[in-house]
Amino acid sequence: MERINLPFFYQLGAELSPLARLDPNGARRLDVFIAAIGVRGDLQTLLDTYSTLNVCRAAGCELLDAIDAVQQWFRDTTPDQLRETVVLTDSALRQAISKAKKFETVLSAELGVLAAYHVTSKGAYSTADLIEKAENVLSESVRAKVPQEALEEIKQAGRCLALDSPTASGFHMMRALETVLHQYYLSVCKPKSDKKLDSWAAYLAELKKVAGEGEDDEKSDAPEGDAKKGDPQMRRVITFLYQVKDTRNDIMHPELVLSADQAFGLLDLAKAAVVVMAERLPTNAKA
Repeated sequence: MERINLPFFYQLGAELSPLARLDPNGARRLDVFIAAIGVRGDLQTLLDTYSTLNVCRAAGCELLDAIDAVQQWFRDTTPDQLRETVVLTDSALRQAISKAKKFETVLSAELGVLAAYHVTSKGAYSTADLIEKAENVLSESVRAKVPQEALEEIKQAGRCLALDSPTASGFHMMRALETVLHQYYLSVCKPKSDKKLDSWAAYLAELKKVAGEGEDDEKSDAPEGDAKKGDPQMRRVITFLYQVKDTRNDIMHPELVLSADQAFGLLDLAKAAVVVMAERLPTNAKA
């Protein structure tokens, strides 16, 4: 997905129009030269940047060649000849006007059928932020601790929300949360293996042991004092995870369809869980 720079097309049109509107039977040579040079830079940018514009590409290349021919013609022409207002018999100048008219027509036709959409705002979130930097729903200090894999999933979740795909957004948000959960499990439970567990239930069971909430508190591997007094921070994490757990399980089934409101609620809940888990994550954690 590419962001379209709308002012660029407005500017290109403003530069192209003077050249395309010149009358080859009454224009000064200097007018043709100035108008042609004004188009060249943005025309080159269009051809280099917008690869999806295929129909107008050939006409654009022809116009670019015609403008280059005008530049060469200018180098071979005296100042007095440039100011003359006569019928343009110079092939290079007439070609520049002709190719500008052709390119303008073809570009306008292609832009008319281009699949361009206006993305409406979603809640309090900026559309641009959701599409380009949804990971900024987390503070900089939290992002420094969250695995890059999770941040990429949050980016995708934001894009899906902006483009009216709330179920897909929820799916990506759950993947982000699972990545952070695994990192949190490694940090607080300190298992002998960094292998991922089979389910959320397994993660919750291990976290509850260390938090002092398991059935066999006295036998847990929690640090001294945790099993007897409990760990408030871990209990907050466990509470958040239980709130998300059922939705996470349901979202894996194709029959579940999230509304936009549900997806936003899930985003906020998952974000809160990530923020709390980040308290126990080292800086620059990796998945």
